[in-house]
Amino acid sequence: AALCIVTLAEELPARETVILARVVRDSLRIPLGPLIVNAVPPAAAGHPELRSVLGRLAGQSAGPALDSTLAGAAILAARRSDAERIIESLSRDPALPTIQLPRLPTNDIGPAEVEQLSRLFGA
Repeated sequence: AALCIVTLAEELPARETVILARVVRDSLRIPLGPLIVNAVPPAAAGHPELRSVLGRLAGQSAGPALDSTLAGAAILAARRSDAERIIESLSRDPALPTIQLPRLPTNDIGPAEVEQLSRLFGA
């Protein structure tokens, strides 16, 4: 048996994960399984072309609807960039194999969403 820590690719949960992994390894001497990083923003949000387009359109107005969409895309791109940096840091400390699960586009988690995550987890 092994303990699997579940975290988010965000600053505070990542720092807490590092501390927890150290305590579990060093003090409790419990084996650790893979680190599960939950709710990772989609990889497409970190695509260089998207970042390039967002950079070129920054400060310009294309109308309220498109401006809102672009602002949302910029936030998602920034979250993906942060997530990549944090996951890279977690790969060094606590240096566990990592399973990344995507952020689902819903708050209503039912059997279909659980099945989707379980397939990713099993892969």
